[in-house]
Formats: sequence, structure tokens, C-alpha cells
Amino acid sequence: MLRAHFNNMEKILSAQGASVAITGHSLHKGTPREEFISKFLKDHLPSNISIGTGEIIDHQSKPGDQRNQYDIVLYRNEYPKISFSETISAFLIESVVATLEIKSTLTYEDLKTSIQSAHNAKVLAPSYEEVFSISNFSRGIRNFLVAYNGPQKMQTVQNWVDKAHQELGISVPMLPNNHTRFNIPSPSLDAIFILEKGFVHYDNFIAGVDTTQIRLQQPSVNWVSADSQDGNLLYLFHMLHQLIKSVQGRFLNPAPYLSGQRFNISTK
Repeated sequence: MLRAHFNNMEKILSAQGASVAITGHSLHKGTPREEFISKFLKDHLPSNISIGTGEIIDHQSKPGDQRNQYDIVLYRNEYPKISFSETISAFLIESVVATLEIKSTLTYEDLKTSIQSAHNAKVLAPSYEEVFSISNFSRGIRNFLVAYNGPQKMQTVQNWVDKAHQELGISVPMLPNNHTRFNIPSPSLDAIFILEKGFVHYDNFIAGVDTTQIRLQQPSVNWVSADSQDGNLLYLFHMLHQLIKSVQGRFLNPAPYLSGQRFNISTK
């Protein structure tokens, strides 16, 4: 049932994306497609996760700094946020589970920009008070890209990923063929999905496809790619579900956010 449902949803999202292709302005294509994905997430994710749009900050962020805007931000709603308008917010890095960038047709330049944006989010410094942690994943934010269209073969996208990291000077850690690779985070995007075409993801997903035998033959493998007409949305949902279900006894430590504030104290 779950597989059939998500395969049907993947077809529906593809059809919805195609329905706005006749518009004459790029915003009129991109914005509805973001809304289609956002609605899908709202309909399927648990209520402790909220969905927004905007930028991400840490305790070192300063007013007026240049920051990326993320199409979709998944955040834990027990944390505070800064609302700039009804639709745009600044989210504390401590609250953010994942971001999703939505592209109409994925190009190399789109991918390169998204890799840089994801890297910028990955280097933010969260401030936690940690009581306990029960998780099979590397800590920190996850960054995804979802495209309605793109290259016919996902190997092309995987080649783009390698090229973009090299051009941007972002080092990608080698992943050993043992359980420790699941604790090594991607330095940028974690996964790229093209609806009804396939996916590419960094090979540190503990509940993902088994690459053990491939790694024995190719120890330097860091990325997994697959061409598939269906199952892509299901796999994305599976990844998000695994992230959200991780139990982490971590709480915001507000002290670094207040470190620059000075008060004139008086007593009587």
C-alpha cells in the first residue's frame, strides 16, 4: 500500500509540475512546483515537524549578512523562530531537520548553487544542551534537492556532483566500508531526486540501499545513483522519516545568542 501510494503521488506531482509548464514567467513555474512539494510534505509528515520558507541562522549570524533562502525548511516546532512576514522566516539552526531545494529542470548551474547553499547550512554552529542521543545518523542538518525534470541518466547528475565540489573547493570525506561511514556527514547536499527518473545520494544513509559488495570492489565510492521511473518519492519520504524519528534529548542553549547583549544593572 505504501509503495503504491507514493508511486501514485510521484505521478501526480509530475503531472502537476507539467501543468504549469505553459506559463510565461519562470516564477509562475517555480512557485507552484514548490507549493506542490510543500503540500505533499504537509500531508505526510508528522505534526511535530513544521514547514516553512526562509533563511537559517546560528548564534554567530549578524543583521544584514548575506544568507541563502531555502525553498522548504523542515523544523521542529518546539523551537523559536523569527518571522519576517507571513511566509518568510529565519530559523534557528538548532531547530532545522532538513531543507529541500525545488527545481523545475535541473541544470549543472542549479546543482552547483544548491551544493554551495547546502554547504553554507552545514557549517553553521548549533548550540545545544544535550541530555542524551539515540540516533543512527550523523548529527546536523540534512539538505535535499528535488527536481521535476533533468538529465535522462542519474550518472550524469553524479558526475555533476563531483565536478561542482571540485570547482567550489568543497572536500568530500572518503567513506570507509564499515559502520563508521554512517556517522560521517555530507559536506553539502545529501541527496538529489528527479521525479520519475531516479536519485543520487551520499552513501552514509544507514537505512538505504546496501552497497557493501560494491564498496569491496570500489573502495572510493562516496555516492549512490539509481535510474528509476518510480520509488523515488518513497525513498525521499523514507529518508525524511528516518531523520524525524531519531530521538535526541537536545535542547537549545540560548547563552551564545545572548552573549553580545549588555544591560545596565542597578540594585536598591
